[in-house]
Amino acid sequence: MNITEWFLFIIAIIASSMTVLLLKQHTKSKNDMCIIFAIISELVLIFAYLTILNNYKMNVMYPIIKIMSMIIVVFVGVFLYDEHMIIENKIGIVFGIVALLLLSKK
Repeated sequence: MNITEWFLFIIAIIASSMTVLLLKQHTKSKNDMCIIFAIISELVLIFAYLTILNNYKMNVMYPIIKIMSMIIVVFVGVFLYDEHMIIENKIGIVFGIVALLLLSKK
């Protein structure tokens, strides 16, 4: 992966996370700008997917992006929105990290 592809990969992870976080913020604040930014975030994600999936295997890259996005959303939910995790949720995060490690092997 070159620097541009890494950049798009990170943008895809952030955009995927931001959509969920913006929609959560909308439910709390009723600010319609959150919905507009969520739509923009999805459009950025689509652009990043088009570029990434054109050059790499879908069955590896898509799950990696989604799992990393999920982990970010969970941590933001816990730390910013004071959401609680039960033991099963924590085990799920560990499984997600293990899945990332296995998917990233060549």
